Amino acid sequence: MIIGGIVLKCDIHRDKDAIDACVSCGRGICEDCSVSLDAIVKIVSKILIRNKI
Repeated sequence: MIIGGIVLKCDIHRDKDAIDACVSCGRGICEDCSVSLDAIVKIVSKILIRNKI
């Protein structure tokens, strides 16, 4: 991901280019982190639905 001519790197995996940025803080997210975050969101969603929160 390129922002203002600068290649954004993953905030966790500094050797990997970011494919996106956090909408809250703007930090870079690589493909590996994106997959991990997606899994976490799905788990939390299932818990919320199960508990009717």
